[in-house]
Amino acid sequence: MGVYSAGVLSGWPTEDRAEKSKGFNINTQFEPILYFIRTAERSLDIAIMFIQIKSILDELLAASRRNVKVRIIVDYNYNNNKDLRHLERSGIEVLYYVAPDPDISTIFHHKYMVKDYTDEDGYLYIGSVNWSVGGVTREVSLRMAQNSRD
Repeated sequence: MGVYSAGVLSGWPTEDRAEKSKGFNINTQFEPILYFIRTAERSLDIAIMFIQIKSILDELLAASRRNVKVRIIVDYNYNNNKDLRHLERSGIEVLYYVAPDPDISTIFHHKYMVKDYTDEDGYLYIGSVNWSVGGVTREVSLRMAQNSRD
């Protein structure tokens, strides 16, 4: 298992790309997420409140073009935008969470990915970082990746 927090990555990916960077670069901050998506071979299931980082959207499109089955569930109230419609038109399945009761204020605030899952194998990425600029500039977040069944 690896933990990425405060710009340091331990264990996932094996090279610490974030630590090698100089200065602030938004894409460097999301490198563990980009790496996780980039290394998907068969499937990628994502639960996320919203996606506002272009490099993540681009990496999802690239995964789909590699014939990775990409499925995403997002909060409807935060994602009525052209970026997700573009993902859908490109063959990515996008589901929208809608609160079961409009009188109760709820949000779909999950942030995890499951990659290449089978009964014997698979990878999990989970964290608290929002996939937005504010997620890495105004918030302190934890990110972890698990690559074994133990």
